[in-house]
Amino acid sequence: FYLPHLAYEEVEADIVTSARRMMDEFRAGIQGYDNHEGTVISGVPYAEILKAAEEHDADLIVMGTHGLTGVVHLLFGSTAERVLRHADCPVMTVRPEAE
Repeated sequence: FYLPHLAYEEVEADIVTSARRMMDEFRAGIQGYDNHEGTVISGVPYAEILKAAEEHDADLIVMGTHGLTGVVHLLFGSTAERVLRHADCPVMTVRPEAE
């Protein structure tokens, strides 16, 4: 049984490329607003969101939430919840549309 060697840097580069593509597609769908930014950052999600908001002197953080509950929420926590608790500006969370 052989697993090919994948360098961490290559895997991270692929993830960043995919994330940038998804961000570009998302931003292309936003019409009528030109005062938004999109960026891809690696790190601990809630800490990086808070850091970016501070660096950009953000007026508002808008972020999605999966709405996890119960044991899953207890074990993994919530990025949105951590951002809400520690942000210096208002935070608006958006849940995905019901299927």
